[in-house]
Amino acid sequence: MKGLLAEWFRFGMVGAAATLTYLLASLAANSVGVGAYWANLVGYVSSVAISYFGHAHITFRSTQAHRVQGPRFILVSLSTYALTNLIVFFVVDVFNYSFVAASVAVACSIPVVTWLLSRFWVFRPA
Repeated sequence: MKGLLAEWFRFGMVGAAATLTYLLASLAANSVGVGAYWANLVGYVSSVAISYFGHAHITFRSTQAHRVQGPRFILVSLSTYALTNLIVFFVVDVFNYSFVAASVAVACSIPVVTWLLSRFWVFRPA
C-alpha cells in the first residue's frame, strides 16, 4: 500500500504539472479569441510531452522501451483528447456553460482515466 501511495503522489505531481500546463495554455489561447475546441487542442498539445516523460520516468519508473510504451501512450493520449472534446462539447455547447467550466471538468476527470490506463496498460511492468 505504501508503494501505491507513493505512486499516486508522483502521479499527482506529474499530473499537476501537465494539468497546469493544459489549463494555462488553453485558457490563454481562449482569452485571445481562439475558439473553445482550438484552445482545447493548444492545451492538450502543450501538456502531452510533460505527461509522457514525467509518467514514464517519475511516476511509473518504467523500464520498457519507448517503442512499446510510446504507441500505447499515444493511443491513450488520443483517446483522452477525444474525451476532452466530448466534455467541452457537453459543457459548452449542450449545457451552455463557459469554457472555464469545461476546462475545470477536463482537469478533474482526465487524470483519473489517465492513471488507470497508464498503470494497468501503458507503463505496466514488462
